[in-house]
Amino acid sequence: MNFLDFQIDSSLKEELNSLEKQNKLPHAVILNGGNNEQRLRTAVFLSMWAVCSEKSNIPCGKCKACINAEERTHSDVYYAQGSGKTEIYNVDEIRKINADTVIKPNSAEKKVYIFLNADKRMPVISQNTFLKTLEEPPDNVLFILTTENSNMLLSTILSRVTVFNIPLKDKFEEESLELAKNIVKGILKPSEIDLLFSTGKLNKKQTALDVLAIVSRLFRDGLSCSVGGKCTVDEECGRALAKRLTKSRLLSLIELNEKAIVKINQNVNLNLLATWLCGEYRRISWQK
Repeated sequence: MNFLDFQIDSSLKEELNSLEKQNKLPHAVILNGGNNEQRLRTAVFLSMWAVCSEKSNIPCGKCKACINAEERTHSDVYYAQGSGKTEIYNVDEIRKINADTVIKPNSAEKKVYIFLNADKRMPVISQNTFLKTLEEPPDNVLFILTTENSNMLLSTILSRVTVFNIPLKDKFEEESLELAKNIVKGILKPSEIDLLFSTGKLNKKQTALDVLAIVSRLFRDGLSCSVGGKCTVDEECGRALAKRLTKSRLLSLIELNEKAIVKINQNVNLNLLATWLCGEYRRISWQK
């Protein structure tokens, strides 16, 4: 596999390379653990691998198929659509995907179906609806599910997929960590000036992805502190968040960050994203 500049864990690279060389890459995988950004990056990478038009050293990262897959516009790469406030994958969506798998790909050799945060967004009834197709899929289909905790899925689902565990990235660039902490401090202040200034620095794609991944970890530190747990990134921010915000608000902030990361990978205008994020952070943290 050609991993290009994708930041994928070295042990996972070795595992994927070994399976590819043996022609044993599975038809369905779960990318488990890590953080939302790591899981999404790996899912995007695998979708590029599946549709790349080159014959060797794939994905090449240069062909139209690779570029479209990375930009999430490839006609043979489908991201499952959630519905309602919780954006769950309902039965109708799963049935639609089941029916679509028997249709030949438009231009690639494979069709890819990606279910982001399946452990939180795929209820039991939808998982059961998905089982038959997952068990006996067409040869030219690849299913990719991302999960924070794969054990939340049914054992019947887990028995039909290969789970790849992604270690959580704990080493942060000092500049990214500092900006992430400033964003959290800005959220907690009554005035929005500092928050607006900090989010305005998310003006490069990679910077925005790295910083928001850390911000999510800081929100989780707040959740951990609120139940007497330990912080994994910064105890000061964790305690401040736990003192100021309820668990439901912290969860809403984590969900907001996940949406923002998806938007960034869809190449949203970063200036507009920063303004939107600032407003949403304020709305969630200070609404009565």
